[in-house]
Amino acid sequence: MATRKHSVAHPFAKYTDRTGKTIQVSYLTLGPPTNAHIALAAEVFRTPNGQQPLYIRRSSSGLYHFATFSGNPARRRRYTRKELDAAHTQAVQDLLNAIGSSTRMEIVTRVFKKDQAGKVNAVDEILARTKTVSYDWGKERSRILTNRATVRHDVFGAAKGPKMSVRTPMIAIEVIKDHAPETRALLAMLSATKHTPYIVLLQFLDAKKGRHFEMTWPDPKTLRIRSTFVLAEGKVFKNGIEVKKIWRQRDFKVLVAKACA
Repeated sequence: MATRKHSVAHPFAKYTDRTGKTIQVSYLTLGPPTNAHIALAAEVFRTPNGQQPLYIRRSSSGLYHFATFSGNPARRRRYTRKELDAAHTQAVQDLLNAIGSSTRMEIVTRVFKKDQAGKVNAVDEILARTKTVSYDWGKERSRILTNRATVRHDVFGAAKGPKMSVRTPMIAIEVIKDHAPETRALLAMLSATKHTPYIVLLQFLDAKKGRHFEMTWPDPKTLRIRSTFVLAEGKVFKNGIEVKKIWRQRDFKVLVAKACA
């Protein structure tokens, strides 16, 4: 049976996958915008000449096709949802209090390595070591990450002034109880961590205390935060090992459910 042809403004689009390879896609291959290939496109799609950003739209007849953005850019960006739960609010405040009472901070994740004898040992791998007083910290900080996503971080800190480097990364902490980032926001965060010094830590309130997120003080002025789950380098990590295929909100919800089981 012949494929029915439609008149569309943009029959083809391109995107760059995680390996840096540019891939061209025909609208005839499209399905709902949860397909894995579009989940890999942090900035969604662009026209073949690279000049215009595109997104997938469903017409009234049910056809999925590429379309250009229109209207006020601020109106088409979407926020992560704010939680109003009392336990969530208290956890965010506890984080800010701990950061505010310290002058230094270490961000670590626990990895498991074999020694020469073949024994597996738990080791804290340092992701960042900063002076908290050199950062501007706040809660419910909104950041525009792409032309389609504004992310509201529960706790966010960035170095004061214009400097930004791998030694002074932006640090975000997501306190998760009932919500999960929308697909668009999740992909925007992954893209930001891939292209800039930016790490996101995940604290699951329903997990057993200290199981995946823990605050300790090696000395009275140094706060150490150990996070099992980290978004960095465009990937989701658990104990330093990449968690595969976390590209959509429902994938993230599965991750949360398993972490809190």
